[in-house]
Amino acid sequence: MGVQWLTTLGPVLTDYEKLTMKFIKDGEMVQLEGQTREAPQEASSHQLRCLMVTDGIAEMFQLQLIPSPMEQPSPQVIPDICDLLGKYPQLFVEPHGLPPIREINHHIPLLEGSNPVNVRPYRYPYF
Repeated sequence: MGVQWLTTLGPVLTDYEKLTMKFIKDGEMVQLEGQTREAPQEASSHQLRCLMVTDGIAEMFQLQLIPSPMEQPSPQVIPDICDLLGKYPQLFVEPHGLPPIREINHHIPLLEGSNPVNVRPYRYPYF
C-alpha cells in the first residue's frame, strides 16, 4: 500500500518481526497481519545481479535434482498425434537452409533518410 494511504491512518504501530501493523480506524483498533514464507524462495536473476554488483554475495551454489534413468516415466504415445505425424511428415522435417523464394516477399517500408525508432522498450511512467 502506498505512503499516501499510510498517512490517512494516523499513528501506526508496526512489528516487523511478527509482520503486524496496528492502527485506529473509525474509533476501532485494526490489525493487519502479513503472511510468512514457509520455505526459502528462489532468487530471481535481477536479485542475484544486484547482490553481485553491490558485493552482497560471496558465493553462490545451485542444486539440481536429476532423476535416475529408472525413475523417468516412459513417454505416452497418443494415437491421434502419431496419425498426424505419419500423415504430414514433410511438416516435421528439420530445415536445412533458408526458406524458398516466394512470389511475395514481405518487407517493412521505411521512409527515405529516417532514423531507427529510439524509444524505451518498456512502459512509460504515467506522468
